[in-house]
Amino acid sequence: MASQTKTVTDYVDDIENKPFDEGAGETLSFSFDGKPYEIDLNTKNADKMRKAFQFYVDHARPGASNGGPPRGRGRVVSAGTRGAAGRDYDLAELRQWAADTGIRLPARGRIKGEIIEQYKASRG
Repeated sequence: MASQTKTVTDYVDDIENKPFDEGAGETLSFSFDGKPYEIDLNTKNADKMRKAFQFYVDHARPGASNGGPPRGRGRVVSAGTRGAAGRDYDLAELRQWAADTGIRLPARGRIKGEIIEQYKASRG
């Protein structure tokens, strides 16, 4: 008499540590800080995870899918008559103008386009 083998797959939610029926959950794959992860979740927890990630996904850009190193936010600046980083205005002067006119700017980072336009308009 031939022996038979039966394979049983149990689906278990990794958050609740409770089983769920086939089709009532899924394995989600994601990457964080360059490390790939997988998690088995029931439908309710998979939906929660998607909602939690959505805010960050909406503000992200596609990354490398070839397993290579993450790409930075590099920028190409053409040489010419423009100032640093391709600006057609002096950043230090803009910051001083903003301080003198009571406009609060972040100490570092991007300055809103509307503020730059106000600065340029004030210079005539």
